Amino acid sequence: TGFNAVRFPKRIPHPYYLILCRQYGLLPFIELPISSIPESILNEKEFNDRVRNYTNFFLKAFKDYSLGGIGLGSSYSGDSEIDIKFIENLAALVKKNTNALTYASFLDGKLKEIKNLDFYGIEFINNLANSSSLNEMLMNEQFKPGKLFVSEASYLVSRGNSDGYLTANSFEAQAKFFEDLIDYSNKNSLLGYFLSCMFD
Repeated sequence: TGFNAVRFPKRIPHPYYLILCRQYGLLPFIELPISSIPESILNEKEFNDRVRNYTNFFLKAFKDYSLGGIGLGSSYSGDSEIDIKFIENLAALVKKNTNALTYASFLDGKLKEIKNLDFYGIEFINNLANSSSLNEMLMNEQFKPGKLFVSEASYLVSRGNSDGYLTANSFEAQAKFFEDLIDYSNKNSLLGYFLSCMFD
């Protein structure tokens, strides 16, 4: 199929999957199971303490595996000061205990530079990349060279829908969405992309 990396989003992979990745020459990206957490919870000391303890356990459990990177969660808001502070604290903890590259995944929108974060993933669901604020970020010097990637590209399909790429939520529209996204990635300075469609 030509892909060379696998992202395990929103859950911790069984170690056997990482062994298979090594066997087949795939680079695994694993991440903390943090997604769409409200700011009010991210701001709580108790929640932050639990996340720090969990992260220490997580890092010890995967210290002997070859990884492409360690993700700090997904569906963050790139211009939320609370989200940014939370990610900065997690990234500092990972950098203190490992040499791993760090990344986080953000909803499409504004994005600020975050200390100790190596890569920034952008999520696209049913929207084309070239209609987003990603174009603006690609022109921003702080995200060069190559700090941006598409962390999650999904297009929802409705079974029984009429055919044709102009029909929303058809298989042809999904194929066109992925084709456009791959073309966009190839024409711009993105690190790459992860397509969320393996079992669709």
